Amino acid sequence: MNEKPTSVWKKIAQNQYVKLVLGNLISFLVILFVVNLLSAIALYFIDNDILLFGDSRTDLPNYDASRAHAEEVFLDYERTSTQYEPFIGWSRLPYQGKTTVIGPEGDRLCPPPAPGASKIAHFFGGSTMWGTGSDDSGTIPAQFQALSPDFRAVNHGETGFNSRQGLDKLLNLLVQGDTLDLVVFYDGVNDIYYSCQKGVDELPTHARETYLRDAARKNRDRSYARVFRALFLDNILALAVKINQSPAFQQRKDRCDFFDCLCKPEKVQAVANELLTNWSIAHDLVEARGGRFIGILQPSPYLGDPRLDHISVSGMRQSIDTTYQLVYHEIQRQIDERDLNWAYDFTDVLDGDEYFYIDYCHLSPNGNRKVAERLSAIVGKPLVDKRER
Repeated sequence: MNEKPTSVWKKIAQNQYVKLVLGNLISFLVILFVVNLLSAIALYFIDNDILLFGDSRTDLPNYDASRAHAEEVFLDYERTSTQYEPFIGWSRLPYQGKTTVIGPEGDRLCPPPAPGASKIAHFFGGSTMWGTGSDDSGTIPAQFQALSPDFRAVNHGETGFNSRQGLDKLLNLLVQGDTLDLVVFYDGVNDIYYSCQKGVDELPTHARETYLRDAARKNRDRSYARVFRALFLDNILALAVKINQSPAFQQRKDRCDFFDCLCKPEKVQAVANELLTNWSIAHDLVEARGGRFIGILQPSPYLGDPRLDHISVSGMRQSIDTTYQLVYHEIQRQIDERDLNWAYDFTDVLDGDEYFYIDYCHLSPNGNRKVAERLSAIVGKPLVDKRER
């Protein structure tokens, strides 16, 4: 009786070398899948500012008198989350915590204003304006409201926002018909941090431009390659980018490998010009509707003479200090050159021996109080010609 011939594929499958290769390939893919999954978990914690062991900033001397309360503040911060928001990019979801309340519009709420408050003050800026490190009553808008009983303060600050996003959010308010008695823009840090990064060759930009571009690209790509990348590669590559941008890794790089404004004078001018142009447009819109606009160049630990012996701000990024000094000086120069009597330089407001900073830009409530005090004094005076100030 003749034996049934063995198929070619069966012979290949029985070959020991083929078995070895296939076994190694399957093992490699399993390992790659697990690493990609673990990278996804790590990215979730990083992107949502979730800390497994609490926030070390609560140990700073700024919070010596209220450490337990500070821990609640940072715990609430970690629990908030954001969602996509048309035109401005993102905003926070409603949240009710012990120290932080986010309203239905995505704005952080201030305590109730004084009885009889007849004017509305709108505040725009990044996470420092939002109030990272402070409870609802310790933010800049809330402390301004406490010092200026004629005003009800609305905090439109959001983590990562720059002056262009503030302008876009202001436009949203105008479309909705909101009252604009006073509008305050508080910018500088985020405009420089994100616009001066290497690879950002066109302005405007914002903190999540790369993320949103990648998300749109992945949505367009419906091939098998997309599925393969999602299962085995995407999260690993994204985590590699995060590591590449980490402070420890950046310290080993050349001075312009993260921030390239130091090597591009024309970019320094462009970043400064964009911030002041956004402010000027906002100013014209507000003033045309009978309101008052104030642009504030926010304090930075790299300028002035603040107390910094409790934190490290120079090692966060390669050349971050010189980058901020260079662009801030250009902004200051352009403010003077344009004679903007509604633009105020607050880079010296935190000078002295008191602890205000909790990192390279955020402040404890006492720092926010200093900013609010100067702002309240400005609002209490009539607008004068810059040469008279």
